[in-house]
Amino acid sequence: MRAGVPQGSVLGPTLWNIGYDSILQEGTEVGCQIICYADDTLVLAIADSVAGATARVNLQVGLVVNRIKRLGLTVSASKTEAVLFHRRKRRMDNLQPIVIVDGECIQTGASMRYLGVMLDSKMTFKAHFDFVEGKISRVSRALGRLMPNLRGPGEVKRRLYANVILSVALYGAPIWCDALTASRRNREKLDRLIKVMNLRVISAYRTVSLEALSIIARIPPLHFLAATRKRVYIRTMDLRNSDLWTKESATAIRKAETLIMRRQWEIRLSKPLLAGARIRDAVLPNFAAWLNRKHGGVA
Repeated sequence: MRAGVPQGSVLGPTLWNIGYDSILQEGTEVGCQIICYADDTLVLAIADSVAGATARVNLQVGLVVNRIKRLGLTVSASKTEAVLFHRRKRRMDNLQPIVIVDGECIQTGASMRYLGVMLDSKMTFKAHFDFVEGKISRVSRALGRLMPNLRGPGEVKRRLYANVILSVALYGAPIWCDALTASRRNREKLDRLIKVMNLRVISAYRTVSLEALSIIARIPPLHFLAATRKRVYIRTMDLRNSDLWTKESATAIRKAETLIMRRQWEIRLSKPLLAGARIRDAVLPNFAAWLNRKHGGVA
């Protein structure tokens, strides 16, 4: 082909996969792996030392760049990122390996963005949560102008607004949910943003507690939603790997995990020292009925 195809074409991705597949089919160096998604190419190198990993990745990157050039394509070194993943507790500022991409030197950074997820050197996902915090803030400000607390849209439309925020917040949840659960600081950071979202959904005052807002808005805490998505993903992948996946089985998994998540949320709300006692006491006796209600509105 000497010309591209229009964006969104049905044939385009297939032609790309056929042409680019040669990058993956050719061999890799010892300790190296190549992962491709669309036109994003990731090169991984594992070694017992930083010097060994650097040597391996530079050798593999050079081979990959040459293969890409043989296809008549070019590599954008300016968009290339590199990170040194390690488990050492001490700082490694003195170790800054350089990756050479098409003759240009790429310094390793503290984190990199891959397929919308920020990966840091110790896989704590702190950089990702900071990134999500900024993104949710921007989306909330943009949508908040359409959702004033006084008058404005009803609950159904406000829940659509909430779903937009949640889709941003929960992107890649199966990857980072354990890090969110383990870090109170990260949970509190995202909970502040989710509280603003819940305020908009039910048109409440800022003084209302997050627990009360979550109950009235019928939106579980973010770490519960993230853990549910991870469990659904793991169970679904197990079915796919066993060739047992069906649409019905996937639906059954989602329903079962949702019930588990709601039960976990109910147990959490039963703790006596939690905020929003009056709301909790009023709703908990009929918690399932409240979550499943199809009538009325709160906005």
